[in-house]
Amino acid sequence: MQSNIRFLENSFPYKPHCTLCNRSSITEEEVDALYSIEVKEEFTFKTMSVYALESTGDHVIVHLLHRATLSGNE
Repeated sequence: MQSNIRFLENSFPYKPHCTLCNRSSITEEEVDALYSIEVKEEFTFKTMSVYALESTGDHVIVHLLHRATLSGNE
């Protein structure tokens, strides 16, 4: 569907991502909630990035540690 309404470029476009965390204090309820998620659509990971989060008072500083472009057959 198209219209003649013009929009400004989005300064903050959504980029699908998956966040993994190494915290050890995950509860049984959180485990159950994670295992209950059903992904119905097919998807492909194209990039993997590893970040470190540093908490300083009210702020979180994000450090990019490594980024890799993944390859494979599509």
